[in-house]
Parts: sequence; structure tokens; C-alpha cells
Amino acid sequence: GEIMEWGDSGWSDGFIPDETKLVNIKSDLLISGVVLGMWDNISGPRAAQIWSDNSNQSSTLEQLPRYSLNGEMVDIANSKSIKKKLKFMVLPKYFSTSMVFDAYYNDQITKFSLSLLWEKSLLQKYLMMNHIVEDRMNQLTEVIISITHDKDISVALDILDEGKMESILVNLDQLLRNQMSEQGISRNFQNSFYMMDNGSDILARVLTSHLQTGCTLVIGESEEHVIRWVDTISMFIFPAHRILFSRYISTTYIPDMILQGMVATEVDDEIIINSSIPTTLLDLNHDPPKIDQTYPYHAYSSIRSEFFEDQIKSAANIPRRENLLVDWDRKGGLYPPRRTELEISPLVQNIVDGIFELPSCPSYLREGYITHTMDMLINKSIVLINYITSLQERKTDQYITDEMQMNEQIDHREIELVRMKRWIIEMLHLEESCYRVLLSIAEKIQPGIYLKAEGNPSKAQDRLLELFGRF
Repeated sequence: GEIMEWGDSGWSDGFIPDETKLVNIKSDLLISGVVLGMWDNISGPRAAQIWSDNSNQSSTLEQLPRYSLNGEMVDIANSKSIKKKLKFMVLPKYFSTSMVFDAYYNDQITKFSLSLLWEKSLLQKYLMMNHIVEDRMNQLTEVIISITHDKDISVALDILDEGKMESILVNLDQLLRNQMSEQGISRNFQNSFYMMDNGSDILARVLTSHLQTGCTLVIGESEEHVIRWVDTISMFIFPAHRILFSRYISTTYIPDMILQGMVATEVDDEIIINSSIPTTLLDLNHDPPKIDQTYPYHAYSSIRSEFFEDQIKSAANIPRRENLLVDWDRKGGLYPPRRTELEISPLVQNIVDGIFELPSCPSYLREGYITHTMDMLINKSIVLINYITSLQERKTDQYITDEMQMNEQIDHREIELVRMKRWIIEMLHLEESCYRVLLSIAEKIQPGIYLKAEGNPSKAQDRLLELFGRF
């Protein structure tokens, strides 16, 4: 179709015109462009809208829906089961990632695709953050899926054009530019180990929280203070994750960076929630440093989904959901209240104590010790995965008690998860803090295992509200 420049006549009466609309985005982004494709019953797959800063790439972008939607009509679009599918395609000079999904258009369900275009030189960097790209594409497609249930697709595209699309592209660009080459950790010993000044307890507490969440943000007014803590924590990052660690201290938060530092006095919850994984906030503006930890994986994912859903509905003037898991009007609501200090995991304390007990030796020997102990945590996490998987395969018979059978109002599945967790902790001789460390590591090895082990708190809350609503 013909390319329409930004500012030309656009949508009318909720219909997508035959011409492709081109929306200009921030220049100098590493991502070459984005295209929304749709299945047209007359012309077949076609581009509905393109986001790019280079009109020369429009012809390439315009062809992507033909690749992404090719053969998809065999899988009939279904309003009862909205599906999503991630596709990867290699072109002569580029490669693309496409998410195919079902959404309403003109009161009928049809096939759409959202495709990102990348230069081939970015392939290795992309592979290290494929899961993050998938998360961001999920956010973008959810805008279209959610809004088209109640309103025209033009409302969804207006929300994307007003900043949602560009903010996500800028975030992905930041992750690409800040990736570090995989490297050893010996160099960090001389300038780090801030525990020498603060004692081993504070470091063990920080590392416990970092391993339980998987992501840490260090903030403080002193850049030197911040970077010493960043260097210290970086020695305990798993090798595969070091590429998403940045030693560059800035004033801007980059969601999903495994470890980063900022010169700041505070960070809003609405910024932290953009990260797809739970976060530890190490605030050096307090003495001793304050450690805040977001909700764990299974709860955090539900809270984050609710937050974005609420944002979308608010922007489209659609009635918002009540009884959210987090009160966003309360400052610090993303961090569960804690009466006492974060409990130190004995597994982590043993690692820290072992470093102190090492005699004077070259730093590469200390690096070997840390690498070995971190590998042991991975092995323990694999054992935990096997336990959880095998127990769930044995069904629920041995966990259902007479008490459960008598009380049909309570979901047996939720009680089973509590009993299974207790049994695993006893069998593996773990404390609660160690269990959370290993389960968080297990989530990176086998995504979804945390939810299997802990259940979905959003569904549990809905069941409780339904139960109490009967009285």
C-alpha cells in the first residue's frame, strides 16, 4: 500500500485505511523499526501502521506482515481463546521478531502481528535479551487486545503513538547499548568488597536479597559510594547474566538491567515496575544502607500485569478493576511491609564467611572460590526443580486431607502448594530464606517454576473475594 506520512489523514470511524500510516519515532535507535500487520479478508496480510525514523526502511517493514502472518489463517482466530505466538525470521540484511495474536477489529476477531526489525549485527546481543524483548512485545500487544474488546482499534494505536511505543523502544535500545562483554571478576576485588568497611552481615543481607529477586538497583548521592557497591555485588552475578550488568552510573533507570547504579535519593514504584523481574533496592542514602525488596516472582508478575492493565484502561477511559493487589496511591506499596530486617540466608552467609576465612592469596583464587560456590547454588536449584516437578506429577492425592475435603470453599490446590513447600523445606533441610534463594535461581533456569511452586496470588484473592461475597 501507499505510505502515509505523519500528519496526513488517519483513522476514520474506527477503520484502518488501505494505506499504511508511518509514525516517526526517536532517531538513532538501534532497532530499525516496528510494524503492526493485520489479516485483511480482501488483500490478505498487510501493514496497518509503521513506526520508524527512516523512510528508506519502510518497504522492508511493510513486507514483514507477509512473513509473520503467512499460514496463520489455518489457525482460526478465536474470541474465546486469545492466542499469542512469537516468531523469529531472518532476512537478507535484517532479522525480525514477530508476535502473532488475535484481537478485535470492526467487531470481529482477526489475526494481527507486531514485528520488530533489527540489523543482523545485533543478533548476538539480541539473543541475550530475547526474554526481555518478548515481555515488551507482550505489553504492546496487550494494549491492542485489551482495548479492542470495548473500543475501536484507533484508540489503542493512539495510546501507542502517545509514548508507549517509543518508551519501550528506548528501553530496549538502552539495554543493547549498555551490555558489557562477558568477563572475569578478578579486577573488581581491589576497588570493591565494601563489606570490609561495613562488616559481612550487610553484604550477606544484600546478596540474599539480590539472589531472591534476581535484579538489584543501587542508589545514593555519592557516585563513588554507589560504584563500589555495584562492583562488590557484580562478583556474585552468574556468568550468563553479566552481559546485562552496567558499571555506568547514571541518573536514569534501565528496566531489566540485572545490576545498575544511579545517583538519586529515591525511585518511584511506577518506574521499578517496568522491570520484568523482581528488584532489590539498595538505598545508600541511609546509614546503614536500607534494603527494600519487591514482592517475589509469583506475586510480582501478577502485580505488574494488574498495573499495566490499569494503565491501559485509564488511558482509554475504560472502567478500571477494583481490589488491586497493590495500593499504588501509597508510597512504597510495591515493597511488602517488613517488621524486622531481611533475614540472611545461611547459604549466602556461608559464602561470605568463606571469603573472609580465605588466607591472603591472589584475586583469581578468590574468583575461583566465588565461581565454585555460585555453581553449587545452581546445582541445588536444579535439585529443587526436580523435587517440585516430581511432586506435581504425583498428583494431589497424598496431600488432600480430611480437613480439605470438608471445606469445599477453599481451593485444594492452594493448600496442596503450602504443604508441598513445607515438605520440600524439610526434606532438603532448608530455611525459608534459602528456599526463596534457590527458587529464584530455579526460575531463571526453568521459567514458570516459581508460579508452579507458589501459586497465583491474584487468583487466590479473587477466590477469597468471591467467598466473602456470599455472606
